[in-house]
Amino acid sequence: RINDDYGHDCGDHVLRQLGALLQGSLRQDDLCFRVGGEEFLVLLKDLPQDKAAGVAERLRAQIAATPLHARGAVTVSIGVTAHIRSESVSTWSKRCDERLYTAKRQGRNCVVAHSSAAVANVTPLKPPRQIV
Repeated sequence: RINDDYGHDCGDHVLRQLGALLQGSLRQDDLCFRVGGEEFLVLLKDLPQDKAAGVAERLRAQIAATPLHARGAVTVSIGVTAHIRSESVSTWSKRCDERLYTAKRQGRNCVVAHSSAAVANVTPLKPPRQIV
């Protein structure tokens, strides 16, 4: 919507800001990739799914609270699922996409995890760095 409402320059700016926010909020061993036009993939190393869902919720809230462009708030929908050793990356990716689309259908700006396990003992994120 940002591209449609404000132009591609603004959309590109928001994507760069969002990427920087994600990189600055993750642990050193975690990885973040832009995998599509407006989609990012975050790999949280050695983190159980319930804790990963907690990190995802903190990221969602942090993004919603950070002015990434002058014309309004940006929100994200997040799908969370753990990779199972025996499954292919393709199968895991499909499960994750299913959660993402569920989050979008539920009204966006939310996190949907593969299981309904309660989130507890969330690994803290690093304090956000100022985005320039």
